[in-house]
Amino acid sequence: QQQQHQQLDLIVQWATECECNDSSVHYGQVKGYLPTRRDALTWMHDVGNSKGVQWLHRARLDIRTLTATCFYMACSNSDCSQTFWTDTPGHLARGNGMDQKFLIFGDLGLGSGLATIARLQQAAQTGDYTAMFHVGDIAYDLHTNGGRQGDEFLRRMEGAAAYLPYMTVPGNHEAFHDFRPYMNRFSMPVPRPDMLDNLTDLTNDSLVVEWERPVTNLSTQFEPLFYSIDIGLVHFIAYDTESYYFRPHLREVTRHWLREDLRRANRRRALVPWIIAFGHRPMYCSVAADNECNHKMPLIRQEFEEVFYDGGVDLIVQGHEHSYERFYPAFNSTLVQRNYANPRAPVHITSGQTGCTEAFLGICTNPILRSRYAWSAYRSWYPGLNGYGRITVVNATHLVWEQVLDHFFQVTQDRIVIVQEHHGSFRNMS
Repeated sequence: QQQQHQQLDLIVQWATECECNDSSVHYGQVKGYLPTRRDALTWMHDVGNSKGVQWLHRARLDIRTLTATCFYMACSNSDCSQTFWTDTPGHLARGNGMDQKFLIFGDLGLGSGLATIARLQQAAQTGDYTAMFHVGDIAYDLHTNGGRQGDEFLRRMEGAAAYLPYMTVPGNHEAFHDFRPYMNRFSMPVPRPDMLDNLTDLTNDSLVVEWERPVTNLSTQFEPLFYSIDIGLVHFIAYDTESYYFRPHLREVTRHWLREDLRRANRRRALVPWIIAFGHRPMYCSVAADNECNHKMPLIRQEFEEVFYDGGVDLIVQGHEHSYERFYPAFNSTLVQRNYANPRAPVHITSGQTGCTEAFLGICTNPILRSRYAWSAYRSWYPGLNGYGRITVVNATHLVWEQVLDHFFQVTQDRIVIVQEHHGSFRNMS
């Protein structure tokens, strides 16, 4: 399981049944020659994981000297993994004159999600993609069956996560046990709690730091589950929707951090023009059930929409609803325009029909039966149409969104091109 932190580090994390007091990662630029060793931090993960593999290991690789592909293997005592490879973040961030492509999806588990996992594995190993993002609800659930469900899910995801940075944000299914199974299994960059009170005094580089210590025996009620990273032409923001329901004392901290992060990102838009945010619960939806996102003013929309509008967020990707829906640019429950040429408000996408495990007879979907709202551009919920999102950043002004079905031929179900020649706050657009 491998993730990306900032632009010149890689975090490699794996699990073993033994404590294994000698765990490390060996890596280099040639598959058969891995001269550099980094020792791993080892800790026990037993909260919500009584029957699962409990010993976790994490190593941080300094790959500033690597120019392209990084080959690596993880070792615990005398046992080593196969040799995996991944493109280095510095190499990917430069873009090398090519499009940058990202995979993004929410609500993925076993069962009906197995076909999607297989397609993600295929895509990750082509070398065509830069990173993949999981927008909450992971495995259904990480703690199920004493943690064995999380083990099996991540074992299957290894074929994708070992080759692509696997970035996550929690969903409501990660809230069990005070988010500890999620926090232990995923090493995301996070702001340090002591930084959150006075963000305006921080330098750009200190907004984000790595999660350095295990959380098994610590209270997690004040741990932030949001972060941002720059990859090439994109500033990605992982925003935490679940604290608004399960940890409401963090609402003000989250909003404060988000405004400051967007302020800093907008100062750098000449270099990093696109801003893409991803969080679990959607602000808009058309599902038949009486869910919050189809209310006039849901909590998540109250908390985030104006901040994203003021910050000029170009694209917002969400999950939670087990359906696919694309929206026209909208703000404050009002359609702004019926196209994607220089949008004057964020574009929302819900990509939650990936393959969950909350299914009746193996069918996991939230029907969309309501009459179409003005801001709903495309929607799909029929059983058998599971898939995932694909983002292609062509250049500073053109971005392509596609929803790809998990069928063998990976047919593109939906596609739009967003053209934005005036990146910045939508307040400043006429």
